[in-house]
Amino acid sequence: KKKKKKKKQKKQGRNEERPKEWTERTIHIRELILKLPGNTECADCTTKYPDWSSINLGVMICTECAGIHRGLGVHISKA
Repeated sequence: KKKKKKKKQKKQGRNEERPKEWTERTIHIRELILKLPGNTECADCTTKYPDWSSINLGVMICTECAGIHRGLGVHISKA
């Protein structure tokens, strides 16, 4: 009897490539958020053309404000 070897599934880390479909979906969601009124400015500080998307809130925030939200933690900030 031959034993079958189980292949270990590698968990995706942050630096690994994600599936093409996931990337396309993410880009599509970001484009939808950018089309919403008021999303050419950061939702917190009104900086023009912010970089970060808050998918659960449907708003755009700048890099600086995104860092502040991450620092607060998800139990306080949902952005």
